[in-house]
Amino acid sequence: MNFYNFLYNSIISEKKPSDCLIYLKENGLISNIAELQTLIGTPQDPQWHPEGDVWAHTLLVIDYAATLRDHFELNDYVAFILGALCHDIGKPYTTIWDKGRWRSPQHDVIGTVACSNLLLKMKVEPHISNVVIKYVVEHLRPMQLYKVRDNVSKQAIINLEKRIHIPHLIMLATADHLGRTTEDAINKESPHCQWLMDKYTDIFNL
Repeated sequence: MNFYNFLYNSIISEKKPSDCLIYLKENGLISNIAELQTLIGTPQDPQWHPEGDVWAHTLLVIDYAATLRDHFELNDYVAFILGALCHDIGKPYTTIWDKGRWRSPQHDVIGTVACSNLLLKMKVEPHISNVVIKYVVEHLRPMQLYKVRDNVSKQAIINLEKRIHIPHLIMLATADHLGRTTEDAINKESPHCQWLMDKYTDIFNL
């Protein structure tokens, strides 16, 4: 079996793509995809991620992301769902115990290396891979902007749109936020995503 080909085809086509990852793990095959095996057992702060390790979180995120398929053209969806798969791929390399909690500083930036390696092995076309990398780099941006929302300029939103299409980024941020078992996630509350969408709509007169 070409494990990377199996992974690619399953992730982009399945309504519940976590089934593919669970199959690989339960049959002892996930070790053939080192970039994803490292997610297993990588801890997260239970306050923000009571669902468990990065692997458990990723399963929830990709399944939620798959429910948004109808919002995308095919190539855009491929980049989006792969972005969901890879968004926290940098955490195994950055996770540290710091001041009584697990933190993963710069996992968005560091994750581009493992993400690029995975996409190359999956033989993802370069123009799609470039967008996936942007998802990985920018997936924290909606929350980061929301935290300083009183000081976010119009130009900052315009610059973000130049890097990545904001509505698509918001959908990834929503999947990331709701792919958890916190109370706000269970209640499907993501104020940072709504705030950014409102800013985007206002600035671009939509």
